[in-house]
This record gives sequence, C-alpha cells and structure tokens, in this order.
Amino acid sequence: MKRFTLLTTLLATLGFFSGCNSSDSIITCDRYDQWMASCSNCSTTLSCENNYDSLAPTVQLDLDDCADNVLMNNLGICGDWTGDVQYCVDLGADYLGIVCDVGPYCGDGTCDAGEDEVNCAVDCEVASYCGDGVCDANEDEVNCAADCYVSVCDDGVCDLDEDPVACPQDCAYIVCDEYQDWLEGCFTDCTALDTCDAEYGVLDAAVAQDVWDCSTLLSEAALDGLCADNIDGVCDIMLEDELGSFGQCLIP
Repeated sequence: MKRFTLLTTLLATLGFFSGCNSSDSIITCDRYDQWMASCSNCSTTLSCENNYDSLAPTVQLDLDDCADNVLMNNLGICGDWTGDVQYCVDLGADYLGIVCDVGPYCGDGTCDAGEDEVNCAVDCEVASYCGDGVCDANEDEVNCAADCYVSVCDDGVCDLDEDPVACPQDCAYIVCDEYQDWLEGCFTDCTALDTCDAEYGVLDAAVAQDVWDCSTLLSEAALDGLCADNIDGVCDIMLEDELGSFGQCLIP
C-alpha cells in the first residue's frame, strides 16, 4: 500500500474527508471501470469509491494491485477467468459492489449459441459414432468398416484411398478402361491389349501419372465426340507407346 493511501485512510478515519472520496479510491474504481468497460459482463455501482474508503488498508492494497497490474493487463479478456484475474474479479465483487454476470463462455460445459465443434470443442464435442472418420476403441473392421477398414494394396480391390499410380496392382484397370473408351470410341477395329494392366504396372510413378492423366483426357474426349481434336497429339501417342493396342485402329 502506498504511504499516501495509509495517510488517506487515517485522515478518513478522523473525519477529514467527510463527504468526499480519496484519490486512491477514485483511481482504483476508475481502473476497475476501464477493465469492465472492455467486458460487457460486468458493471460497477455508484458506491464503489465509498466502499473502497471504508476498507482496511491491506484490502485496499490488494485492490490497488489488481487495478494497476492485473486487470489493466487483461482488457477485453472476459468470462473464462482464471488465476489472478478471477481473484481480482472476486475481490471487486466482495468489496466494491462490482457485479459480474459471467454468462456463457467456452469451457462452461454447455454448447452455447455461436459455439461449435471447431471453435469450442470442449463444450460441443459430439459423441463418437460409426462414420465420423475415427476408428474409436469400441469400433473395428467388422462393426465399423467405414472408420476402421484398412486397405491393402494387391488384395484385388481398388479401395477409396488407392489409385492407379499408388497401387497399380489393384487399380490399373481404371487406366485401361479409360484407354479402351478412347480406342473403341474413336477408331475402327481397335482395342486395348489384354496385357494392358501389366504394361501399366511396370511404369515408374511419374510416367504412370502422365499415362493416367492422358487416359482420362482421351476417355472424356471420346465420350464428348472430340476424337479428331486429340488424334496425332501427345496423349494418344503416349498411350500407344506405353500400353499398346490391338487391331487395325483405323480412323472412321
């Protein structure tokens, strides 16, 4: 407590400040007001300064410290108080007539309006369920394949997380089917080789990606009737070189 505050308290006790407030009370209440102005949760009362002047010096010192150091460094921090801030809020409520309505805040155990799983998971966390993308402790491949199924390359099934480049053993048929769409749709007497899957499977990843991109492009061209725009281009030559074809492959 500042020496001036001790003197003020003594003079107030002797009646020298009858009908007015000490400068310490004004400063402390004003700083509490500043902090509360940044928090719509709180309001002060007209009796704040009178209440302050009636307190013991040790309590006044605690209030001064709160106003000077704690609350003024936490302007705009409202609701979810902890530690020194909560102590100062309680001190003001107990001795200065300050009233704080904390209201809803993240961490109060209720998923309030404006809160969701993203901005306040602690209040809004949804109970786990099959299909939430997480294989929980009570789930497995049998009772919740959607969350717990583990794909295995070369099991004969092209799973959702597999593709022709990463797992040609299971997914090369996608490229070959697209290539077949192009050959059948744009040429006469022309099909993909029976060995197409094997031919694709031995390509290195970079070439495999280019071939897949080309097969998709040419398949869409065939379906859209745009064969002529893609004959003797880059992609048709690449697929012929890497995958081959069977038949006369004549342009209609």
